Amino acid sequence: SGATLKESFEAAKLNMESIKRADEGISQSEEQKNQARAGLLPTVNGFANYTRIDPPNTTGLRAFTLTKQYSVGVRLTQPLLRGGVLGALDLARENILLAEFQKDATELNLYQLVINAYYNLKIAQNDVKNLEKLLSFSKERVSEIKERAKIGRSRKGELVEAEAQLYTSESQYQLGLIQLSQVKQNFEFFTRMKPKTLPALSDAPKVEGSLDAYLAKLKSRPDILSARQQVKAADYRIDIAKGSHYPSVDFVGNYYVDRTGVLASSEWDAGIVVSVPFYQGGGVQAASREA
Repeated sequence: SGATLKESFEAAKLNMESIKRADEGISQSEEQKNQARAGLLPTVNGFANYTRIDPPNTTGLRAFTLTKQYSVGVRLTQPLLRGGVLGALDLARENILLAEFQKDATELNLYQLVINAYYNLKIAQNDVKNLEKLLSFSKERVSEIKERAKIGRSRKGELVEAEAQLYTSESQYQLGLIQLSQVKQNFEFFTRMKPKTLPALSDAPKVEGSLDAYLAKLKSRPDILSARQQVKAADYRIDIAKGSHYPSVDFVGNYYVDRTGVLASSEWDAGIVVSVPFYQGGGVQAASREA
């Protein structure tokens, strides 16, 4: 059965791994956004610790000091200020848009490949039909001249010329079949379809509008949008890398299931933890320069 260009392209989209990888890229970007959002949400962990203390030398304190201490509980940590966390969430959103642009660019490239495969197949099919007719005419001409030569109405040179044309037609026909086989395999590679013939082609669309209008549309090409989005995402990576210079502030709450010491009867505590980075081995500066 025949297949239109649109049907061929839709079949190619379902078949080609490049489109599937582009879809997975979008899914990965969405999960990266969820990971970045997790940096803003509270975490709940169970904890347990056990401590042995060297008894103090002072005799009066030794009797009141527990040398074996432990605690078991649940800890909630809510980030209040983390450098680069908001930037990471913004970057994740931009990466989703980037993945979508990249998929569009992949589809556009695939469409160009399918167009070439489709029209090359149509041309090859038409060429074979024309060569079949040429071969048929050549055979008829040779047969006709042979009959005319028998009764002396055609010269032997005319017969030789017609036979030479027949051999040429046969050679062209075989070459046409080889080329048709090649373009068929190329078409089947993209679409996994095996149409016997393609439908008649429609007229080529008329080009309307000025050159400036078409040049303006170049800015909306998926590959151009993808390249611009990559630059935008790179700017966010700089902000994220620099964010490690900033202090972090967390709210921490503990609920104790069991613990020893003078606070054994206290079931919970809560507080604010501030961490100010002073020196990190130059890793933050290196990450900023890399971004």
